[in-house]
Amino acid sequence: MTEAGLRTKIEVSASAIVIGALIGLGYLITLGSLGAALGMSVDLEKFPSNSMLIFIGIVVVLVLIKSFYIAGFIAARISHQKIAFDSLIHSLCSWALMSIILVMMVSMASVTETVRRGVSRFKPPVVVTDIKILQGKAITSMDTPDKKEKDTPTDKHAEALLVLAWWIAFGALGLGAAASASGSMMARKKR
Repeated sequence: MTEAGLRTKIEVSASAIVIGALIGLGYLITLGSLGAALGMSVDLEKFPSNSMLIFIGIVVVLVLIKSFYIAGFIAARISHQKIAFDSLIHSLCSWALMSIILVMMVSMASVTETVRRGVSRFKPPVVVTDIKILQGKAITSMDTPDKKEKDTPTDKHAEALLVLAWWIAFGALGLGAAASASGSMMARKKR
């Protein structure tokens, strides 16, 4: 009997999708923690040079692709679908769920950095009272900082890292969809 003969309806297993996404995220967080530990052990005077940033970007994309592959594989494998298309749907749904969570994580990091930079630059207005006792008068004025501070090299570097993170996320999401579909096909071959 062909796959078309088996087709009656698509049975979506939400638990398979969620479990696949969670296992993929667990893998990603585990290797991300390892990468963070290695990155923190690097001499800060030399970090990050452009070649180091490129290397980090490549490693992050490869880890993301592997995470998406694992998520797709697990989702397809535990969904117990008889039709390849249904397994593919489970893998891509797991990819989509992981993607949403990853975009939320990168967005939170961006917002946190933006707020930190904004708060560190905020200078409240200063109320100054000049009391002249001998003349019998007091003058109160409000002094507001009008000067906009220039970005420091650290601020520019942080902004460059955020831009890099968004580009890495974009590239990895596209490649991740293909990896998730590949995981689905591999899971079907293992049956």
